[in-house]
Amino acid sequence: MMKNNKGFSLIELIIVIAIMALLSALSVVTFAMANRQRPNKVMSNVMNYAKYSKSLVQSYTKDYCMVIMKCDDNNYYVFHGTATGDTESELRNSFRPQNMKKVNVSSTSTETVLRNQPDSSLTLTELAQNPTKARNYNNLGSGVIITYKDDSGAETEIGGKDSAVVIQFSKFDGSVKHGAGTYIFSEYHGTNPQCSTVLEATTGAFHKE
Repeated sequence: MMKNNKGFSLIELIIVIAIMALLSALSVVTFAMANRQRPNKVMSNVMNYAKYSKSLVQSYTKDYCMVIMKCDDNNYYVFHGTATGDTESELRNSFRPQNMKKVNVSSTSTETVLRNQPDSSLTLTELAQNPTKARNYNNLGSGVIITYKDDSGAETEIGGKDSAVVIQFSKFDGSVKHGAGTYIFSEYHGTNPQCSTVLEATTGAFHKE
């Protein structure tokens, strides 16, 4: 009795290859679309967190601040808190985060828990040197590059502690004392800005360009 050893025909192989190529192309398009949406998502997060920060200016005796910083995991994080001073360095060194979880240390076992929580005793410089603690704060997202352009036109890519941006809201009227300007969001591997938004000094509000 003869066995049927018939394999795939040439047409069948062509059809299978065509289907595989189509699926591969669709996955590439989907990935590219997701990458293009990242800048818009991160920009939306920044705008929402800024609105939240501004709403808290009357709750504290000092000017309320919002900090945007990139940690060693290449994710951008936002910190809320108070700071005093007029210069960038003064604001960084006096900044104290307020959006933290308080843990009462009563035994050795709870000290480990405390180390994994945001710490209100850390300055911005110290937070940048303690990435594990910094990651407990609000994650804006990854896969993008945020560039800050101040009113003079000088541009700075937002990075770690030395290039973090401090947005300082005035307790008096909610205006921006520091950090007003244009925020540009682009793909990590892209060459052109995807979207941008302007933080107005007088109103303390973001608006898209």
